[in-house]
Amino acid sequence: MATFLQPDPLSGLTAQNDPAALAVADPVLLSLLMDEFSLGVVIIVRSGRIEYINRAARTELDDARVLTQSLQAEVPTLHAAHNPRVQAQLDDALALAAAGRRSLVSLHSDDGPLDVVVVPFHGQPGAAEPLYALYFVRTNLCASPMLSLFARNHRLTQTEQTVLAALCRGRTMPEIAAQMGVAISTVRTHVRNLCTKTGANGMRELVYQVAVLPPVEPAPLQAH
Repeated sequence: MATFLQPDPLSGLTAQNDPAALAVADPVLLSLLMDEFSLGVVIIVRSGRIEYINRAARTELDDARVLTQSLQAEVPTLHAAHNPRVQAQLDDALALAAAGRRSLVSLHSDDGPLDVVVVPFHGQPGAAEPLYALYFVRTNLCASPMLSLFARNHRLTQTEQTVLAALCRGRTMPEIAAQMGVAISTVRTHVRNLCTKTGANGMRELVYQVAVLPPVEPAPLQAH
């Protein structure tokens, strides 16, 4: 079932009415920029033909958990990986987008869920066919590549990072203790150390700090 979203007041912003947009108007630069995001972005036409896909979305589609891509008449096309119901949900969301309405749709398959925001895309005036942007929603905080960068920034130990990742998965301290094979008091000590190092006032604020990290792929460490 799709959930309606409010229109974006910036959706009509273009380089023509915003001089600042000219600085990033180069398609190559924009493509490189989008590949730095850990959130998947796909731009398609109504039939599913892919006009643009960033690196994170390509990884998701290659995994073929919920959505995938294949060549149809030698053209990359987005479609459901296995479940016809997923395809029906996607088609419904695209129909809403064709009517100018944004939606959040939860796609489910045997391999797990994928939440997708589907919006009309107005970035290419005069296009032969209407374009639609699909944004894959991050549902697993601990899967964010930024978590390891967060850990390095706050000088967390590997064990502390493991505890933080478990907290971001919604695990309780008894569950974490059982998973790690340690006493609950040991996990409490790790959580206290995490709060001290990050300045968080408790577990909720600690997880929030991870939740609001920018969805950017951190650059690999350079060898010295």
